[in-house]
Amino acid sequence: EGLGRADHFERFADSADVFSSGLERNFHQAIFEAPHDSIPAGMVSEVIQAGYAIGERVLRPAMVGISKGAAKAAAVE
Repeated sequence: EGLGRADHFERFADSADVFSSGLERNFHQAIFEAPHDSIPAGMVSEVIQAGYAIGERVLRPAMVGISKGAAKAAAVE
């Protein structure tokens, strides 16, 4: 009885725990950087596409957006 493909692949970076971590270059591919009021700079703010791995080997890194931190207020003259 063979194992299906779903038994071999591990999907990552599509759960809530990714937002509490910073950019991990081995698992994430940063696509854009945007201001975000509630997420500190350098943290994952959005997952565009989940990544896949077999064991420790990454098949496709997750495509993510990175927070720049809170937007700066415009100077008032």
